[in-house]
Amino acid sequence: MFYKRMSEFWNKKLTEFSNTKTECDNGTATLKTEKKKCGVSKKQAFDKKINCSSAKHGLSMTACNYQQELERVCNTYSACWKEKTGLYKKLVSDTKKAVTARKLNYRMMKRLDCLVGAMDSKTGKVNKAAMDKCVAKGRYKTDHLDIKYPEEPAQKPCDSKPPKELKSVKTDCAINVTSGGTKK
Repeated sequence: MFYKRMSEFWNKKLTEFSNTKTECDNGTATLKTEKKKCGVSKKQAFDKKINCSSAKHGLSMTACNYQQELERVCNTYSACWKEKTGLYKKLVSDTKKAVTARKLNYRMMKRLDCLVGAMDSKTGKVNKAAMDKCVAKGRYKTDHLDIKYPEEPAQKPCDSKPPKELKSVKTDCAINVTSGGTKK
């Protein structure tokens, strides 16, 4: 659920980024056209340049935030997967030990049931034929107590690289999430 929300959130940010980039690219093209048409209108050109620089800065910050969030999400996923895999392995190990103990208890109870059945409850005497049958029985099967464990899932790759649309944006991300806040 968390990853779905994060995906929706960052897909929205990517759309905003694409729209802002398109708007900025369009603004840059308009600026060039206006400069050719109106060489005397430097004030308008200057204002457009400031607006575009501001948009480019915002675009750069959005791209940087997006990249850092991708890294954080991948780190969170990796840590979660390691934790849950460790818990799964421990559960399987503990369960195997418990199954071994239960199989031993099962065989003891079956043998005890056979031995008690070989004794006449009224007279207290042992029926030799029934006792020999218990001895001949040997080891009771416990296959029905076996547990089949599902395969441990493999860790899925998490790509923290930004999409190709962001590669054309020059960013100076000052904080690297994976290195604990140091500069790149």
